[in-house]
Amino acid sequence: MNRTATDSFGTSHPSISFIYFILMAIFSVIFLHPLWMLLSFGGAFLYALHLKGRRVLPFFAGFVLPVVLLSSLVNPLFNHQGATILFYLRDNPVTAESIAYGLATGAMFGCILLWLSCYQEVMTSDRLIHLFGKLAPGVSLIFAMVLRFIPKCRAQLRVITDGQQAMGRFLGAESVRQRAHDGMRVLSILVTWALENGIDTADSMRARGYGLPGRTSYSLYRFDSRDRRRAAGLGILLALILWSGAQGAGSLTFFPWMELSAIRGVWIPGTAAYGIFCLTPFGMGVLESWRWKRLRGGDAVGQADL
Repeated sequence: MNRTATDSFGTSHPSISFIYFILMAIFSVIFLHPLWMLLSFGGAFLYALHLKGRRVLPFFAGFVLPVVLLSSLVNPLFNHQGATILFYLRDNPVTAESIAYGLATGAMFGCILLWLSCYQEVMTSDRLIHLFGKLAPGVSLIFAMVLRFIPKCRAQLRVITDGQQAMGRFLGAESVRQRAHDGMRVLSILVTWALENGIDTADSMRARGYGLPGRTSYSLYRFDSRDRRRAAGLGILLALILWSGAQGAGSLTFFPWMELSAIRGVWIPGTAAYGIFCLTPFGMGVLESWRWKRLRGGDAVGQADL
């Protein structure tokens, strides 16, 4: 089952997806309340798991979690603010507030990294060109090519490394100097490939008339009634989030002591709206996957009856 068949949010108009990811990155920085941070972190992780499957687990365990843990450990060593002193480390106080602030900062970075990984899967180069091609065609093209070049470069690096290993290089018995020499050879091959690929791309674009006056481009994306309904729903949730955020919901004061925002009437609808907003991409994907499986199951039953 391909991603487009089950990722309903990823099939939205590029403007909706782009604005959503920008808002989630901003909200992850602004709202540091533990519950709101957990909603953002959970929504990002579930959506990344839905998009990438098990491929997201090494990224989560090998990069996101170390960032969270490193921030929580390093911050108390340099930030000594806070009224609750737990112990002294070389005559410097380690406070509960500094540890909590480090955890919140690490969780914030983890949320942003997860949302960016989802952004990379959804916002492809053609979507970026559709959004910014008319405003800044040169910048949008370069940005899209850079995003496309990174995975191509990684794939080519694996091809080059496999070829070098087949020739007997990068063996465990090699010395450090020999391995460094082999690594420089791989880097030289990769740089040569990148330069040749850039020349081929430029020649191909010139042959297709890129940059000529009056040249038009085909676009698959139309802002239809489905996108209008999704934008309206997300807009209502966004209004509730901003209204409750302006009243203090989702805020957390760390210094001189930790103080959560008071639970008032505005807190409950704001938290509910923020939770739905964070889980919207994953929820839409799960619903679309269930519908897809249901339709496939109906087709299989119909074929069996025939």
